[in-house]
Amino acid sequence: MQELFTVILLGIAANLDNLCVGMSYAMMGRRIRFFDNLIISGVSGLTAYIACAAAGLIGAAVIHLSAILGPAILVLLGVVSIAVVFKGNNEKEKPRRRAGKCVELLALSLALALNGIAEAFGAGLAGLGAVPLALSVTLLGILSVGLGGFFGKKLRKAGAGRWLNVMSGLLLIGVGVYQFLS
Repeated sequence: MQELFTVILLGIAANLDNLCVGMSYAMMGRRIRFFDNLIISGVSGLTAYIACAAAGLIGAAVIHLSAILGPAILVLLGVVSIAVVFKGNNEKEKPRRRAGKCVELLALSLALALNGIAEAFGAGLAGLGAVPLALSVTLLGILSVGLGGFFGKKLRKAGAGRWLNVMSGLLLIGVGVYQFLS
């Protein structure tokens, strides 16, 4: 029972970023589709499984690298979000081709997955099961991105126009910087 509680808490901790990212995207008026949410959460769950299962084999250098790369990708996505606002293009935004969305989905999945490696590695060192941890991270990831999208949409409806895009970009940057500093 204690292991289950620990795994759930680790799943929540690993997915707080997902909540913020879901909120950020919804504030920009961009919806993370359920299938995309499954990919994001699945990549995080798979990464948690691998890190937890391989805890005895992976060196500290990998953990250090993931602690830099994940936040850097989130900061980059935030900067791009803000740059789009100030681009000065008054034309209605054209729908993106699927290829561009796939690259962004991959970057977002990778960033969020890398942010959870340290927790999963620590869980593996503590002897927690990789499968329960991966399931917790995946299921709570789906929930957190969805909840973030819900709250972000509510904020968008409350409306601050294009400044919500700036706020959401700053939120992504803030999450990245926080992850980097912690």
